[in-house]
Amino acid sequence: MTTSNVTALGIAQDKDGNGLDAATHRKIIQSKWTGTGVVSGLDFKPVGGMRLRVNPGVAVLSRSEADGYVEAYWPGGEVTIDAPDAKDRYDVVWMRANDAAQGDSDNRVEVGVTKGTPADKPTVEDVGKIPDGSVYLGGVWVDANSSQLASDCWDRESTSYTVPSGTSSGTVGIASNTSNARKVRKGESWTFGSVTFQVPEGGRSYLAFAMVSVWAADCETYDWMGSGYVELLVDGTVNCCFKFACYPAVTTSQTFTLPITLNEGTHTVSARLWGSGSDVVSSVVTQYESGYIPGQKLFVVDVGRIPD
Repeated sequence: MTTSNVTALGIAQDKDGNGLDAATHRKIIQSKWTGTGVVSGLDFKPVGGMRLRVNPGVAVLSRSEADGYVEAYWPGGEVTIDAPDAKDRYDVVWMRANDAAQGDSDNRVEVGVTKGTPADKPTVEDVGKIPDGSVYLGGVWVDANSSQLASDCWDRESTSYTVPSGTSSGTVGIASNTSNARKVRKGESWTFGSVTFQVPEGGRSYLAFAMVSVWAADCETYDWMGSGYVELLVDGTVNCCFKFACYPAVTTSQTFTLPITLNEGTHTVSARLWGSGSDVVSSVVTQYESGYIPGQKLFVVDVGRIPD
C-alpha cells in the first residue's frame, strides 16, 4: 500500500497537518470539465459611452493544464473600452482569477479588456495576447471615431464555453424551414438549414439530424416514383450523402442522422436537398403544414466529450 501526503476533498487535515492544498484542489476541479470557458452568464452589453457591463456568471479558468483548473464567479461590473481610433477596432473582453501564491498582487477575480490594432477590417488576429490564465469572454467591435459603443458590439459567436466532462449540453442549434411547394429541380440543390456553434476545448461529438418532407415531380425514369438526395455538410464540405425514394401521389417525411466529431472552435453544419439527376430521375417538391407535415428541419445535438 502507498499513501500520499494530501487528503481528499471533504476530509480534514491528518494528525501531521497534511490536507488538501490549492494545487490538488485545482486538479480535482480539472477532472470535472472538458476545458476552460464560460459556464453561465458573463454576457455583456454597452451602458453608455465606451463602457460595458459584464453580467454575473461563472467560468472555468487555468494557467496551464499542469496547474489544473479553477472555478470563478464574477458578481457583475463595468469595464471601459479605450477610445476609438481613426479605423475600426476589435477588442477582447477577458476574465482572470488572480493567485497571490503564483505572483499576482491579490487573490481576486478580475475582468479586463485587451485592445486590438485598428484596421480597415479588424479581426481577432489583430488583438494582442490576453493575460495568462484568462478565459475569453468575447470580442467587441469598436467603430472608428465613434462616441459610444454600438448596441450590437458584442461578437457573440466568439465567446468560449465549456461543459462538464462526460455530459451532453443538449441541442446546440435548430434550423426549421417551412417553405411550401418549393420545387428543387432535377440535378439542382437547395440548402434549407445551417447551424453555427462553438465547440469547447478538447472537442466534442455530435449528432446531426436532417428531416425533409417532399413529394416527387417531373418523374422521368418511372412515372410512379422519383428520388432525391440529402447532403450534410460540415464547414462547407460534404460529410455524407443520403439518397431516398419519393412518390408523386403522397408526401414522404424522412429523417437522416449523422454522427460527427469536431475539434475546438466555431463550426457550421448545413443540410442540402437535391432533386435527382441520375438513376431514378425526378424533381422534389417540399411540403409543410403546421401540426401535420413538418417541412424541412436541421438540428444538432451534443453527445459528449471525444473519448481519450
